[in-house]
Formats: sequence, C-alpha cells, structure tokens
Amino acid sequence: MSRRLLAFLLAFLLLSMPSRARDDSVGLISGASGARIASGLVSAGATIFDGDRLSTAEEGFVDLRSGPSRIYLFGQSTATLHGTPKSLKAELAAGSLAFSTTLVEAVTVQAGGAMIRPAADALTSAQVKILGPANLLITARSGALQFSYRGESQVLQEGRMYRIALDLSAAPSAGASAGDNPTQPGGRQGKFFKIVFIGAGAAFVGVTIWAIHEALESPDRP
Repeated sequence: MSRRLLAFLLAFLLLSMPSRARDDSVGLISGASGARIASGLVSAGATIFDGDRLSTAEEGFVDLRSGPSRIYLFGQSTATLHGTPKSLKAELAAGSLAFSTTLVEAVTVQAGGAMIRPAADALTSAQVKILGPANLLITARSGALQFSYRGESQVLQEGRMYRIALDLSAAPSAGASAGDNPTQPGGRQGKFFKIVFIGAGAAFVGVTIWAIHEALESPDRP
C-alpha cells in the first residue's frame, strides 16, 4: 500500500469518527464576578456543563441563563448543576441561590436534602439560602413553591418568607407522605421538617434576588 493511499485512509477514518464536542451543556453565563469552576475563573459567555461546580467569593456572583430559566448565585456560595436546559437541577451546598422560570419542570433546587421547585407553570421567582446544616431560609416572591423533604411536601405561598428546620437525625419511613403534616401555630410541622412563616417576601428587598429582579424575572429576555 502506497504512503499516499495510507494517508488518505487515515484521514478518512479520522473524519468518520464521531465528534467529541460536549453536548451536555446546561446553560450560558450572562454575568459573573469572583466566580470559579474546577477549571478556573468564570466570566460572561462561558458555557456551563452537566456536573460543573460553581463557587463565588465573598463579593462574587454568577448569573446563568438555562433554557426558560435564570439562576443567580450570590457571594460565598457553592452549587453544582446537573441536567439539561429544559430540566435543570441545582445542588446548593453553601450560601444562597435565586432562580426565575415559567415551567414546573425547568428548575429544581436541592438544599440540605430538600427539594424546592415551582408549584405550577407560571412565572416563579424565589431564593433559597442555607443558614446551617439543618436550616433553610426560602422566599417565594412570584408564584408558589413546592417544598419536599423525605417523602413529605408542602406548598409555600407566593410573597412569603419561610424558615425551615430539617430533621437530620432519623431515616425516612416507608409510609411518610405529605398528608402526615399536621398544622401547628406559626407554621407546619411534619415528621421530618418544620416550616415557620416569618414575614413577607418584601422584607428581603436590597439583599436578595429582588436586587437583581430585572435580570431574573424575564427568562425570555435577550
């Protein structure tokens, strides 16, 4: 076999190989400061892929567009992103995260083992903050939220701020369900969590998602 023919066959085989370009992107960075992923600093225009772990410095932030949703990671926060632009899961490990979307299936936030997502297909914007290993602060600004933990669930009403204490001591029972949550003064008590209403969402103005609502409230804005 001549060298020319061998080179041709080699080139043909290389061109025939499937592309190794990644197709597991979950979103595009719209803005960032003091933010990192494993590979280094993050800046506007960067593509985020399934499994990427984002972290921010004290004064840092990340603004991510993912399909019909926007995700905003505040300073001193860490989150790992999974899924696709149509169904994004953000695992918040520390700090605070805000999101805005119009579809139930588009965004799920996991924090301390609990799951937070929109309660309906409607404009929904909210913030989830980790206060400690078993304590969350959740604000539902636009639209109601569905909160779930160890087989139990509760709807968090629009325009309200909730402090939630999680029970980390016991494993969930096979029969745990949302119907096991009796109403208690000042909140709701379940087998594995307690929800306490602590004020209107407006009380968070200036320090949370509402400070950047122009970016988050319109997921379809260019």
